Amino acid sequence: MQSMPGPAKNTWEYKVDFGGKVSATFGLSYGVINAGLGFEINKTESFSKKVELNLKDKAHYLVRTGRVYKQYQFDVYEQHADFLWATSTSARCGDYYWVKKGSATALRPWTGTYRVQKVTKPKTHAAPAQQTSGITE
Repeated sequence: MQSMPGPAKNTWEYKVDFGGKVSATFGLSYGVINAGLGFEINKTESFSKKVELNLKDKAHYLVRTGRVYKQYQFDVYEQHADFLWATSTSARCGDYYWVKKGSATALRPWTGTYRVQKVTKPKTHAAPAQQTSGITE
């Protein structure tokens, strides 16, 4: 966050560093999740931009940076097979099937953004006058 007085035309440059996030792994490694999603969750990305700000009014402005993510929903499944029989030299399993372990959300860094907000000066209030009870003795 940066503070700027107006009126003015300012060139403002900002840089945002941020990485991906995942809500749950269900015991999977990041390598497996990265392969399934097609991007690296734990990689840090940088975004920088130079913008021309036209602050028109005689006021105080706050400029804030932010991060924008693309959101991906994914399900995690585990492969299972039922054990049928075994001897001392061989074993046999039934057909494989998939069991859902859960759902998760991944956030991929997409871009940085900014917002300009005009800040109004807080009003000052006069201290209240000393009051008397109006009761005389």
